[in-house]
Amino acid sequence: MKNKKNSKIWLILSSISALTAILPLAAISCDHKVKQNSKENNEDLKPDQNKPEPKPENTTKEEDSKPDGNKPEPKPKPENPTKEEDLLNFRKNFKFELTKSNTWKITKYIGNDSEVTIPKKYQGKNITEIGERAFYGRIYLWEVILNEGLEKIGAGAFSNTNIKSITIPGSVKEIGAEAFDFSIISYISINSNNKNFEIKDNFFIDKNNKKILAYLDKKATKVTIPDSVKEIGKGAFSNCENLEEVSLNEGLEKIGDGAFSSTKIESITIPGSIKEIGEGALSFWDIRSISINSNNKNFETEDNFFMDKNNKKILAYLDKEATKVTIPDSVKEICKGAFYGCKNLKEVILNEGLEKIGAEAFKYTNIESITIPGSVKEIDVEAFRHTNIKSITIPNSVKEIGERAFSNCENLEEVSLNEGLEKIGAKAFYHTSIESITIPGSVKEIDESTLSGCENLGEVVLNEGLERIGDYAFRYAKILSITIPGSVKEIGVDAFLGCWYLKEAIYKGDASNINWENTGIDKTKIKIISSNN
Repeated sequence: MKNKKNSKIWLILSSISALTAILPLAAISCDHKVKQNSKENNEDLKPDQNKPEPKPENTTKEEDSKPDGNKPEPKPKPENPTKEEDLLNFRKNFKFELTKSNTWKITKYIGNDSEVTIPKKYQGKNITEIGERAFYGRIYLWEVILNEGLEKIGAGAFSNTNIKSITIPGSVKEIGAEAFDFSIISYISINSNNKNFEIKDNFFIDKNNKKILAYLDKKATKVTIPDSVKEIGKGAFSNCENLEEVSLNEGLEKIGDGAFSSTKIESITIPGSIKEIGEGALSFWDIRSISINSNNKNFETEDNFFMDKNNKKILAYLDKEATKVTIPDSVKEICKGAFYGCKNLKEVILNEGLEKIGAEAFKYTNIESITIPGSVKEIDVEAFRHTNIKSITIPNSVKEIGERAFSNCENLEEVSLNEGLEKIGAKAFYHTSIESITIPGSVKEIDESTLSGCENLGEVVLNEGLERIGDYAFRYAKILSITIPGSVKEIGVDAFLGCWYLKEAIYKGDASNINWENTGIDKTKIKIISSNN
């Protein structure tokens, strides 16, 4: 009897033990199903908590950069309803506008996710477009999944991100210039239903427009352009740093801006069919020889000038050892990077009739003096950056001085600005040796860091008409006193930060217009005189 009782007790304990072992497994299984179902229901707008597993860290550099690597196709994204919390997250991270077709265009992404899924719909309407530079500069972005139904990817949409691979949906019809950072992307997959684009021999091609969007083999030293190509897109071969030789096809009509920038190409033959060559199309730092087919009437090389005859532009100057250059009378524009890196160039005589000095036109030359003719209307970004210019007079014909146009010109002591100038770009005179400057009344805004780092700047005259002084505009200047006209309604953050010698700031307006706390002016040491005092 006692043995039977013990036997029953043993059976009960065994059953309890078995149940104890099974229940956690059942719970794990149920939990897994719940999580899986939750993930499936949220794929349309993938929130942070439902991100796919990160890519393995042990991928070799060679595998990562291999253009033709056999990477698996991404799994299709289920089109399930989106939860309200996902909609809120999506709305928070994206900015939209409606297109003429009553569909959505993503104009800006402001999130910091490493992985982003573009859904097919938002608020019941299709998402068909990603706008220009919508994801630009999102350096934490490693992966983006594009929706089927997307039709257009704008210029620079994903430029300056860290996306290394991308799949183009079958619905995409248009991809803008430099839509992706092709210096980083090593793998592009195109949906088999897409008849608009193809990858062939490392060329990423827009078939409808017979246009090369990018070249994927960044280690190539020699390239021959296919006979069918009509256009080489903007930046298509940029950052192919080993490329020394390219054969352009007869039939090619256009070479886009910066198409071969940062390559090592020293010589090139321009076919007879070429009608247009964009700014900075070649690596003009390295180019030494340009041969032009005799049938081409659009371009010429004469006296080392590579010229666009129709538009009267200098595209490049080929004598990298020249010390003095006179610009021909017929020239209307000096294009981007035309004299970039002519390190011995000390003197340039600009022609009357010149209208535009392009971006980086004389960057990293040794120009010591230059006269800007009265015909010039625009001095573009970094036009004279890192030169040895000692003084400059800007005529009243110039409406705009581009960002960093004279920055890091450490010998620049004298600047004369004339009435008529409307805009001075950010850091235009950054880190120069300017001692005094008068800003004409025609200038509405002094942009960010315009005169920042000018440690010799002791005198600044601002005129009525100025409306805004940008962030850090006069940082670390040696200004003793300054009068700010009443027309100024905004002074940016730390505009006068580090101006230790500033004893007096006179403001001829309503002091309540300005948030003085953020200007960098020490109110305990200076006197602010307002019209309301």
